[in-house]
This record gives sequence, C-alpha cells and structure tokens, in this order.
Amino acid sequence: MAATSLTCSFPVDLSVAKIDFSVHHANGTGKAVLDCLWVKGKLECFDAPGYIFNRNVSNQLTIYIQHAFPNLTGEYYCKLSDSTNYDIQHCQLTLKTEETTNKASLAIGLGCAFAAVAVVIIVLVIFFRKKLFRRRLFMRPKSEVEVHEEEQPMVSSKNKNANVKKKISEKEKEITKEFQDFLENSILKMYPNMLNGCYFVPPIYFNKTRYKKQFVADQVVYVPEKSEQREVRHDLAVQQVMSCLNHLTQHRKEEMFVLTQFQYSDYLSSPGDKYEKHSLPVPEEEDDSVGSFDFLIVHRQYGVLVGVVKAVQEEDVENSKHELQRNDISIIEEVQEAVKQLIKANDTIRHLMGDHENFPKVRQTLILPNLSRNSLQRALKDHHDIAVELRQCLEVDAVKDPTELCVCSEHLPHCSKPVHFNKGFVTYIRQCWKWTTSNDVRWNDTLHRSMISRFFGPATQSTLKVSEDYERFMLPKTLAEAVSLTGDLYSRSVLQQDIIKQFHDKHTVFLTGPPNTGKTRILTLAGATCLSRGQNVFVVKDTSSPYDPFLSQHLKSLNMPPNNQPTSNALGEVYEEACNFESEKSVKECVERIANTSLKENQTICVLLDIGHLKGKRAKMFCETLSHKVVGDHLRLWVSCTGDSCPTQGFRWTCNEIVNCPPAVVREVVKYKENTKAKNTNIILPPTDGPPVKYIYYKTSLRDEPHGSLKCGQGVGSFLVTELLITGNESASQSAQKAQLRFKDVLIIFGKDCSIEENSGFLMGLRDKGISVHAAKREENTVVVKDDSDSAWAMSVSCMETYRVKRKVVVYVEYYSLFKTGGETRDRAVTSCTSQLILVQPTVAVTALLATETQHHS
Repeated sequence: MAATSLTCSFPVDLSVAKIDFSVHHANGTGKAVLDCLWVKGKLECFDAPGYIFNRNVSNQLTIYIQHAFPNLTGEYYCKLSDSTNYDIQHCQLTLKTEETTNKASLAIGLGCAFAAVAVVIIVLVIFFRKKLFRRRLFMRPKSEVEVHEEEQPMVSSKNKNANVKKKISEKEKEITKEFQDFLENSILKMYPNMLNGCYFVPPIYFNKTRYKKQFVADQVVYVPEKSEQREVRHDLAVQQVMSCLNHLTQHRKEEMFVLTQFQYSDYLSSPGDKYEKHSLPVPEEEDDSVGSFDFLIVHRQYGVLVGVVKAVQEEDVENSKHELQRNDISIIEEVQEAVKQLIKANDTIRHLMGDHENFPKVRQTLILPNLSRNSLQRALKDHHDIAVELRQCLEVDAVKDPTELCVCSEHLPHCSKPVHFNKGFVTYIRQCWKWTTSNDVRWNDTLHRSMISRFFGPATQSTLKVSEDYERFMLPKTLAEAVSLTGDLYSRSVLQQDIIKQFHDKHTVFLTGPPNTGKTRILTLAGATCLSRGQNVFVVKDTSSPYDPFLSQHLKSLNMPPNNQPTSNALGEVYEEACNFESEKSVKECVERIANTSLKENQTICVLLDIGHLKGKRAKMFCETLSHKVVGDHLRLWVSCTGDSCPTQGFRWTCNEIVNCPPAVVREVVKYKENTKAKNTNIILPPTDGPPVKYIYYKTSLRDEPHGSLKCGQGVGSFLVTELLITGNESASQSAQKAQLRFKDVLIIFGKDCSIEENSGFLMGLRDKGISVHAAKREENTVVVKDDSDSAWAMSVSCMETYRVKRKVVVYVEYYSLFKTGGETRDRAVTSCTSQLILVQPTVAVTALLATETQHHS
C-alpha cells in the first residue's frame, strides 16, 4: 500500500498557545490516533501504530500514514482540548487507484476557523527511522587509515587526516608501544591487587553539588546553591547502585574494576608531553546531545559491562488518563535517552579498543532504582519502537519482554535502608547481566590489563561535572586520594547565604542546636567580621568549666598581620574575659567590665559566648544583663547554645546538620541521636558520602587494654601505610599521588579517660609500621601536644572536652563497655574526622588476635 499524509489546520498557532490537541479516527470507537500534550513547555505525543507524527506544529500539523490499508480509511477529525463537539468538522479518507490519483493532500479543518473540502491524494513517502550511531563509521587503527569523503565518523584515531591515507611512522609506533608499557606499569603501582581485587574509580561517588566561593572578613567560605532536582535524583540513584555493587563484590569477591563519573573526553586526555603523539584510538569531539554511560565494569572473568542509571520514578498521580500519560511520557523519555547512551557506549568502547582484533562483546544494562517493572511495562506498551531498541541493546529475543533484563526498584533495596543481600538477589543481578562463561566471551588477562590501563590509568583523568561557574576539582583514582580530597572538602567553611547575611544585619544572634553542628565556626566568622570593622571582640570563658581556647586563639591569629608587616587596616582587639558562671557575683562583675569598656570608648563591641559547653547555670542571666547594660547599636552579641539554655531575645538560627563530617561518619552519631541529622538530601546534597567506615577488631580480655597492645597498633599501622599510603615529608617525592596523606593528617583517640604515654604499646606498634606519632598530655584545662610539623597525635577521649581538632583520618579505639566512655565526648571525638573514620573494636574471637574488615552503612 502507498503512503499518504493527513493535514490538520487550527485557528491558533499551537506552538505559542500551548494547547493540548488530538486527532481521531471517527470509525468504530473514535480512538485518538494522535494525542499530544504540552509538558513543561515541551510537546509530548502518543501516536497509534501506523501513524507517524514528526512533532512539528504551528497552526497546522501533518500526520504520515506509511501504509494506507483499508482499515485506516473513513472519517477523521482534529480536536483541541478546549473544543466542543460543535467546533469539529469531519473529513473523509478514501483510497483511489493509481490511474486516477497521482498526488494529493488531505486537509482536516477545525470548526470556526475554516471549512475546507478534503481532497485525498496518495503520496509516496518513504520514512526511515535511522538507528542512532548504528550507521556511523569507525576507523580501525591499522597501519593504514582511510576515511571517505562522504562518511563522518563519530570517533576517530588520534592521528587522523581526513580524505587521505596515512601510514603510521615507526616513531609513532615506538611512542605508542612505550605509552602502553607506561600505562600498564603505572596501574600495577596504583592497584597492587589488580588481578584479584575489586577497585572503584573514583573509590567514592562525588555529588554534583554547586558551591560559590565568598569572602567573610577575608576568610574564604563556600555557599552551597540549590541543585536541579534532576541532578539530585540522579546522584542519589547512582550512589544507591554503587552501594549495591560494593556489597555485591564483597558477597561474591568479584575481580573487577568499576568506573563512574566518566566523560568520553576524559579518555587518555592527559598522556603527558612524552606520549602526546601516540597513535592509540581516541574519541573525536563528543556529541553533547548524548551523554556517557553511568558506570563501566571490567571483569577479569566476564569481560565488559556498561550500564546507564535513570532516576525516573512513579509520580503520585490520580487515575486520570492525562496524568498517567504525562508520567509515561517521562518514563519513555528516560528510557529513550538511556538507549541512545547504551548504543553510543557500545560503539565508542569497541572503537577505543579497536586495536585489539575480535574485541569481545560489550554487554549493556539499564537500571531504574525508583521505578517498578509494572510501570516500565505500562509505559513501553504503547511505544513499540522504543521497546524494540531496548530489546536490541539488552540482546533480548524478539518474543521476550526487555523489561526482564532491566534492574528495577523491586530488585534493589531502598536508598534509605541498610543494604541486605541474599542469594536470590545476587543470582538475579548476575542473570540480568549475563555473567556466564559462554563460548562467545573471549576475555583474557591481556585484554583486561590493556583496558584497565587505558580507562583507569593515569592518562585518563575525570573532573567533577558541574558548570564552569562553580567549583570543579579532579576526581581521585585511589582510596588515598579520595580520603585526602574528602578531608579537604569537609575542612572548608560551608555556610548558608542566610546566616552570612546576619553578620551584617543582626546585632544579637543565638545559634542553637546539638554539638558538632558548626556553631563555633559561625562564632569565629562573626568575631572576624567585627574585627575587620575595627570593633573589639570579647571572648567570654567560664572558669568553672573545661575551656577550649580555639575560639580566642583563632581570632588572635587573624588579628596578627602577615609576616609581622604593618597594615593600613585598623583592626579591633581580642580580649579573653574570665567569668565563673556558677557565681552570680562573678557574672555581674564580668558584665560590668565589658559594659564599662563600651561606654568608655563609645564604640560597638562584639561579645562571643559558647553556652553549649558551660556547666554554670547563669548564662541566660549574663545575656539578659549585658543586653540591658549595652543597648542599641553598641552591642553585637553572638551566642551558641542548646535549645533549653538559649535566652528568648534576639534572632535564633537553628543548626541541626553536622556539616564538617561526611555522612558515613555522621551515621555513627545520628543512629543514637534523633535531633541530629546529615544534609537535607532533597535540597542540597553533601559533596560526597565519604569513605566507608573501617572496622578493625582486636582480641583482648578484661585485664588487657588496647592502648597497651603492640599488635593492635601494628594492625592499625598496616592499614594506614598499605591502604591509605600514609607517609612523611621525606617520601613526598616518591609518590605520584595528587593529594598525599601525611602523618599529621592522623588522630588516634582512645575511648577511655586514661594516660597515654609515649612508650604505650599501641603507639610502639604504629612506629613499627613507620608511623611517626606523639602522645598528647592534659594539663588542667588545656591539652599539650609536642609541636611536630608532621606527626600523628594520640590522646585520651577526655581531651576532647577542651581540645577541638579536625583531622582527615581519625582512629577511635573502643574499650569493653565496662571501660569505654560514651555520650557527647565520644561524639565529639568521632566527628573530629573529616574523611576516613577507623573504629577499633574489641572482639571475643579466639582464632585470631587481630582481624580487619570494612563494613559499609547505607
């Protein structure tokens, strides 16, 4: 049968009016052959089998009928969503023989707009749906490369010259061979257990959180900005999949590499000057309209698996037809995009590894963590073409349901719950990915090393994908790099824009919330702002409580000009004001001294008070009395407090989020505290979840104490040196790490109020493994640590009452419940970690003195 077209005319330009419309075949049920909706300003359409609509619409639209069978003849009409039956006119489609018809058109008029006589013409229209990327030409990296003029390759060899034949020179061959050797030797150092272990690159996932850098009193702060909801959902979905893969590898001990957060432009993008002229295949300029894969698995036994993760979910909709259709449109869009990504991934990977003859099959998978299989099946039911493309990607037989090989929400644990795997789940995942030892898999260690060296080696370097207006950084490849980068990210001052505004607008501010939520850091910035204005700052300390000098010491350091050079800026002075908050008399005298200074100098003063850690009961009285003594613009009072201790006057800012620890560390605290939480994942995600907590177990008895255990210290030292590559200054030049961890990045805290000596067994064990470490001493209300520019510190947990320090790596040594110290002091110790937390815990195991394992928490 020949092809024909139907033309609809409307009284308005639908591309401007954004009115939903439909075209109906009046014969029989009058079911719509085309139903179009405007979704967020974008036209989405459902067309019935046999009808093709190109999505172009103005005040006219055209539908193509590829084969005009008799059952498609009869009456048709067009309808706007706001039309009535009286506005519609019907037109007749009939078939004529070729002798009497050569060319024609069918016009269908809409009511009041105009009426036209429909003339039927049979037009030969050949409509081809091009399979994206299937017809692309890929160059093979042979000794001779030929590109034809009429063909446009998506990717090409590094040494390309269009329209001519080029022979790779002997020099290029030599450089390429040296480059390959360099890459393979490098990965042996980067991944020592390459053939028998499992590596994720980057080792942890980094969210596409956007930060803008600002300055508050010459101090750098980072202000997070709300991300697109689509990006937030995608980051959460990929993290969930990576968590599952982590547990899968532990359950099965898989020998594989997993690559995420990769763009094709990253591939061999940093070969170095020496190997710049290599002739290995590389991608051409990337087509931005189709994204990269979400993860790539290179398995030593089963070969290559490429996966795409889509965060589309079932929306809460009523059972109306249009709402369900809108939801299905979103699902189909995501599936269609995933299919394009998978096709591109397959073609690109095969090209990049094209110098290996007969490269094995690249398997593909689609994961939908938030969507049920039933919803996916419903959406695909009316989109046969998309189902066919998905079936081809997943290599499903024509009679099979392609959704059977998609991993959906019912196959994955919810992201908010701990991941519990059983044998059935693991079997299902392996079946979906066809990880079998069938004859078509021709994978060997030579291919394995080659692909690892190129995709995971030093020449392929990825960067966090955020817009150029926001901070970007290079993604790490090894655990040591990831721990160092995470520590840097969580050591920064991160503040909401609303609280920064209060530095200038409010005179009295009360910061309320549980410990470890950034209140002291805000106090510091408030004091720095006042100093920069030439205002004096009074830091009030309670002589009846353990006192942490961090606040006053930091402010004094800000007040000192760099290199003792004179400065033209008139800065204020920092005063430490002692007050016994158990004595009403002492409180009144302290207030009088501060007030008299303000009245005498007739200038604005800033008073900083940390109530949250005071044992005295008269903090409220202090604030109220001071506010009456120093009134108006002459007083800026910033106070940190808990909810019960906060005075009622002034502006109150609630701090509930632990912002200077990664969520992996925070979970060790929040599981015991209901009023403390991590970042609000619905608005702004944290930079990263952080490295998983490392658990190291030791065997002991009630008579033994871990701080005296040599072997316990050796076990911890082995992990620090072997896995985190902790080193001292003397070996800095020996490492190619971009962000090397130092001894000074490590803090060891013993969970018992005890004296830690330099010759303690645990510290001796650390030194046996090459770790430089010194013990801290507590003298009255202060903590004394030997001043060493590059040494780890070790201290009792009781030191945390008066000493606040942040380190990238924190080793917390726990005791049996009879001895261990808990509560706020332990929480402060744990949350002093900005990256890698190591919990050393007792066990009753009798087969081993020291056993280690890593546990992941979701």
